[in-house]
Amino acid sequence: MGLPFGKFTSRTLLAALLSIQSFGRIEAQTVTVRENNVPIQQVLNSLRKQYGLDILGDITLVRNAKKVSINMVDKPIEQVLKKLAAGQSFELELDQKTILVKPENGIISQKTKRSIESSDMQQRYYNLVGTVTDEGGNVLAGVTVKLLNSTNWASVTSDDGSYSVQVVEDGEVQFSMVGYESQIIKVAGRNHINVRLKRADNVMDEAVVTGYGTRKRESFTGATTTVTRQDLEKFNNRNIFSIIQSLDPAFKIAINNEQGSNPNALPEITIRGTNMVGEYAVNAPLVIMDGFESSMQRVYDLDVNRIESITLLKDASATALYGSRGGNGVLVIETRLPKDGKFTVGYDIRSSSSFVDLSDYSLMNSFQKLEYEKLVGVYDNANLPMQSKLIAIYESKYLDAASGVNTDWLFQPVQSKTSFDHSVRVEGGNDRVRYSIDGSYGDTKGVIKESGRQRSGAGFNLMYRVPQKFTFRNHASFQSSKAYESPYGDFSTYAQMNPYYRIHDGSGNLIKVYNLELAQLVGGSDGPSLAVMEYNPLYDAQLPYLNERKDINILNNLSLEWYPIQSLQITANANVNKSISKYESFTSPNHSQYYGETDPTIKGAYTQDNSDGFGYSGNMRINYAQTFGKNVLNAMILGEISGRTFSSVNFAVTGYTDDDFISPRMATKYSDNLPIYVNSNDRLVGSLLNLNYTYDGRLVLEGTLRRDGSSKFGENKRFTGYWSTGVAYNLHREKFIEQTKIVDLFRVFGNYGISGSESFSKNMTATAYTIPSDGTYVNQGSLRYESEGNPDLRWPKIYSLSGGIEVGLWNNVLNLRFNAYSKKTTNMVSTIKVAPSIGLNGQNYYENLGEVVNKGFEGYANIKVLNLPEHGMSLYLNGSAAYNVNRLSKISEELKQLNELTDQEKESGSSRPISQKPYYQEGESLSTLRGVRSLGIDPASGRELFVDLDGNKTFIYNADDIQIIGVTDPKLFGGFGASFNYYRLSVSAFFNYSIGADTYNSTLVGKVENADPHDNVDTRVWSDRWKNPGDRVMFKDIRNTETTKLSSRFVQKESYFHLSSINVNYDVTGKWIDRYKIQRLQLNFSTNDLFKLSTVKMERGTGYPFARTFNFGLSIQY
Repeated sequence: MGLPFGKFTSRTLLAALLSIQSFGRIEAQTVTVRENNVPIQQVLNSLRKQYGLDILGDITLVRNAKKVSINMVDKPIEQVLKKLAAGQSFELELDQKTILVKPENGIISQKTKRSIESSDMQQRYYNLVGTVTDEGGNVLAGVTVKLLNSTNWASVTSDDGSYSVQVVEDGEVQFSMVGYESQIIKVAGRNHINVRLKRADNVMDEAVVTGYGTRKRESFTGATTTVTRQDLEKFNNRNIFSIIQSLDPAFKIAINNEQGSNPNALPEITIRGTNMVGEYAVNAPLVIMDGFESSMQRVYDLDVNRIESITLLKDASATALYGSRGGNGVLVIETRLPKDGKFTVGYDIRSSSSFVDLSDYSLMNSFQKLEYEKLVGVYDNANLPMQSKLIAIYESKYLDAASGVNTDWLFQPVQSKTSFDHSVRVEGGNDRVRYSIDGSYGDTKGVIKESGRQRSGAGFNLMYRVPQKFTFRNHASFQSSKAYESPYGDFSTYAQMNPYYRIHDGSGNLIKVYNLELAQLVGGSDGPSLAVMEYNPLYDAQLPYLNERKDINILNNLSLEWYPIQSLQITANANVNKSISKYESFTSPNHSQYYGETDPTIKGAYTQDNSDGFGYSGNMRINYAQTFGKNVLNAMILGEISGRTFSSVNFAVTGYTDDDFISPRMATKYSDNLPIYVNSNDRLVGSLLNLNYTYDGRLVLEGTLRRDGSSKFGENKRFTGYWSTGVAYNLHREKFIEQTKIVDLFRVFGNYGISGSESFSKNMTATAYTIPSDGTYVNQGSLRYESEGNPDLRWPKIYSLSGGIEVGLWNNVLNLRFNAYSKKTTNMVSTIKVAPSIGLNGQNYYENLGEVVNKGFEGYANIKVLNLPEHGMSLYLNGSAAYNVNRLSKISEELKQLNELTDQEKESGSSRPISQKPYYQEGESLSTLRGVRSLGIDPASGRELFVDLDGNKTFIYNADDIQIIGVTDPKLFGGFGASFNYYRLSVSAFFNYSIGADTYNSTLVGKVENADPHDNVDTRVWSDRWKNPGDRVMFKDIRNTETTKLSSRFVQKESYFHLSSINVNYDVTGKWIDRYKIQRLQLNFSTNDLFKLSTVKMERGTGYPFARTFNFGLSIQY
């Protein structure tokens, strides 16, 4: 009998929670104090340091208090405070982690008044009271309330949001809390003031998370963007990458026109342009999660509710911290830490309804298609008996169309589906011990039937801290995903199906083959023409099928922080992780791809790929911070080590007699080779020194030195150095600017440095051997020489120069940012071809060659258009713009070889269409389009008129006249949006745009001019192609079946406007909320990719369609 794992696990977790919670309560209730005839201030300071408490209130009362003697062991802290305050002129009260010093009965004693008067404080003090809430009317506990220009008068709000603070009639009181905009309010003699704080979503972030610690923005010398948990909640979208792109255009997701909304397609991401090109180019940013390197796939599958913040590091002042890995930018993700306080339970559910978007398709109906086929001569033949048979086939199809057959094939494989994501989190503890447990599950259904992605995860966090002395943290997590692809196949197949095809025959069975009679006529004695015959993809879809990938990741992070003295922090971090992956695919032997195949050992296929990885990493860093008058010095020294072992086994088998059982044991042979086994081990060590100096809060100087050594580096180049230097100046700290009371922030910065990018494997630096399929040579074990390593190979280096300015005006009513940069990548990894006589396998080896330059800028603006806190109303507008241009400044040998392969397709007599392929030309952009210059279609003849390289007009296409005809980089791109708040309701919308990019319209080429008359085609074939002399149209003679080659006629200037998301959030309040002990209840709605307006009409989502998504969510916390 198996172990009841679910019940056993739940009971164990519950027992652990209760034990931790009980332990936390014991720690929170008792303290020990032994003092004899000492100032009370000394006792309070001892409590503050020992138990991590804050002290707020009238400190003058404490300074002038009588000395005390106290001896209390393991007593509640409330009793200790009451004992200390006995006989004094004040009261001591504990509010969470803060000791409040209050005048006795709220009245200032005569002694205190005399003390105030002796301190030249002649104004009359009295108690100001009120309540602090957020925009939704929810009370806020823990808000600091402080009388400005006084070091004595401060308070914090209690659990019900109320406060009481000593003020003067003409004073100003500041209300502040982390995560909210601070407010300064004039007292004006009032006794009662209620305050409403707004979340600091639209204010520039005060801190920068680098993955190696946290910096104040004012002491940072680079450009960053931070996405907070509040931002993530506002978007209500599990796609983390699209959220970042909406907030920062420097983070760019390549539009995948083939895979569309496929939930299993990981996005291609770049930050500030493409740094490298070629077969081994890597342009994706480095991902750091909780201080350790992670993968894009793990972030893609991560439960968004686990994230506390995301920081995008873009320039050398931060990326140099990561040396050989950080050159493409760094994405730093911090997950949520447990909160102290009472035990809480939170649950989130999100439903996502997806609807396929086929608005960019415009295909012919049955009658249009038959008329087109007739016009281009599909049913014409000089042989009269053949002609009569072709006419009969046409008439049969026409009768079907006349009877109402007009199949919309595009809607056959798609579905509108609702998916659900669930997330639960429990947490609690006290100032010393905190814990949290979270879990998530979601099954994202794709818009193609039977496709989707399942995700699940769980985590356990435990923290123990002795304030200002020691902190221990351990985080264990489990994450899994299952990607399953659809048996319905590629969407482009359905776009080709003719509308006059019936799906089922007269008996209700799926038709397997179409156009068989026509294919037999065209093929003649050679058998049916496969080019004419078409297969029903719905028949294939109902066959047994398998195409799925399962991934499991298990990791544990351990962190220890020790503060031996106030200015010194020593931190040790360690990580171990395990990854398991399995991929399986099966194609039935009855699939249409085997139509006509007579060899049974080829029919049917099964593939399996199993991989296993284990990694470890650790680092120790020492942080030193010291203030010398107006000088502040921060220093960090770090040592780091990491390693990973990876192995995989994959094989493919064929030869299935039936598809009743999906198992490799039912196959008859391996398809090509015996199972392939791969094993690799990688190790990296690094050291880091970072110095940061600040003078008077104004001038900031920073420098970083990093040295990395890797087993992937060439044997003669094991270690490589990286560095950066930066400077910033906080002009708003200057007195002449402070006096204007207009400028809140005025910061300029610049930096320069070198970082690297991982872009090759060990076989490039070490000579590799493989075991051949037979495994023996003369009855002995053998190895096959596979590749030649280059011991001098180095990782690419990226030189980055960046500068920027940040401005905040009129109490942050207007915030502006502008960044400019220039980057140069050198030592790109390239394949070098050599003569066969040298004896290298494949006649190639690897070398560092080629340079790429990127230049650009980014601008951001945020404006508070409306702010009426008394009416709970505010309106913000934001916008961003970016520009990037790249250039290949030095071409590599590999890129020359790629150009040669492209040039081989330039034969004028070739019947194949020449596709747009990368062509790398020194001094030109990496994003060029190439073709022959065209003047358009001659109205008299319907032929295309070209311009050769000498400027002569000609009807003859010559591939030697191919030149650059466009660049796909836009002139400007970015986003803009608006956020409106009214009490507990918030509404926001975000748009993306792109202006002035050249695009090669593949729909016009493939489905208008090179249209196959046996497939369905774009309606523009009929409406926009030349038919008669005098027609002024864009496309050539409809009867002309010659292949259209690369032509400037298909280059179109594209600008688009895309509604990325609309988000609506509402915080529910009411007496019934309190009755059921609900701390927070939020409802949200959002929609993604609602529409896209473009100047170019081209089919999108050709392999997997795009979709519009509508999300509904509920978040509840007890």
